[in-house]
Amino acid sequence: MSERLRTAALVMAFGCSCLSVVITFLGLSQFDLPIVRYVRSVTIQLSLNQLAIPWMAFTSHAGNWIGEGTHLVVFSLVLGGAGWLFSSEAVRNAGIQTLLAHGLAALLVNGLKHLIGRPRPKFAHSGDWQFAPSWVSGFDSFPSGHSAASFAVATVLAKRFPVFGPLCLGVAAFVMLSRVLRGSHFPTDVVGGAIVGVLSGAIAAAPLKEWRTSLRDGIGQSAVGAVVLLALLWSLARGPEEGIVGMLLSALGLAAIAAGLWLRRTQWTSSEPSGSSQHATISSLLLCYGMASMTTSLYVVAAAGLACLAYWPHQVGSLGEQTRDLRSWRPDLVHDVCRSGSPAVPVTCVVRKACPLTRRTWSARHEMCETVGASGRMVSVERLGTEPSRVQGLTRSAGSREGHSRAA
Repeated sequence: MSERLRTAALVMAFGCSCLSVVITFLGLSQFDLPIVRYVRSVTIQLSLNQLAIPWMAFTSHAGNWIGEGTHLVVFSLVLGGAGWLFSSEAVRNAGIQTLLAHGLAALLVNGLKHLIGRPRPKFAHSGDWQFAPSWVSGFDSFPSGHSAASFAVATVLAKRFPVFGPLCLGVAAFVMLSRVLRGSHFPTDVVGGAIVGVLSGAIAAAPLKEWRTSLRDGIGQSAVGAVVLLALLWSLARGPEEGIVGMLLSALGLAAIAAGLWLRRTQWTSSEPSGSSQHATISSLLLCYGMASMTTSLYVVAAAGLACLAYWPHQVGSLGEQTRDLRSWRPDLVHDVCRSGSPAVPVTCVVRKACPLTRRTWSARHEMCETVGASGRMVSVERLGTEPSRVQGLTRSAGSREGHSRAA
């Protein structure tokens, strides 16, 4: 009976992780067109992908170079060769596994690209698109190949060398950001590529007979990372919701945080390592869910709740140490999020609530992207400013010049 309960818990965890990813994609899709329009507004020449803001231009070119497929293959070969030359089995295996993960990610990505047939941002001027197989160039946006390859290699390296795990995943995230800034992909494209890469890396880094466990482990990690990204992006772009829904979600978040801190108090005063007791796990889940609720986004709250529910069987109950050992390639992700990343969510919400100018700036940038884009002119936000009056003046002047040219 215990084996049946264990199997049911694992199936439930996998299903919750998948649902969390789906809800996260629905939330991230709200930012696809706004972010693409903003990138267009700061692009001087669309054909050359020249960005007016220096740090964006550097990220676009550097990340695109790092995530190039041939460069990653060369990196894997060099890594394997170094392991063979210096008789290091760990380094040699890492080189072989990164190459396998890259190949698996490439197969999955190319199959999905042509099966889904999503147009790239330069061919999409509205959010409407249909799933249709296509072999036409430009209709292969989802998922991102650069993101998938980068995260596949980074996942293997993080599993084999946990000390360098944050650095490897950070470089992969840098590549993911560069593809959006370059105008080659929507945000959901690069997140989809990252998930494919994490799954490919998790499968390649473990024995083939354990592919089910690797798949379940990879989708769980992807769900947590995607929820954190959605929470931060939603807090920065939307801010807290107003009205009764926002108040209820904020109260729920505060209550969950208070309960998590109350359970955590015993860990602060005891010599027992954090995360080794059931109370520590429950407090971490409560803290994570409380931070997510502070965004007052139903997408974030639902996705975070499912991710926490999926994480539960890995740490509590009779699942044993097998799953925990397979996840030993990195520090406990939920605990890391609670201690470092999650506090940024409520802080960002407070700043957004206290500074309504930020919200007006975001809206003004959207207005500028739409009005300036309609006149066929791409102008830098940094040079124009973000006041609606200046945007309207630019649109009137552009329209008058167009009228004079037609009259001539």
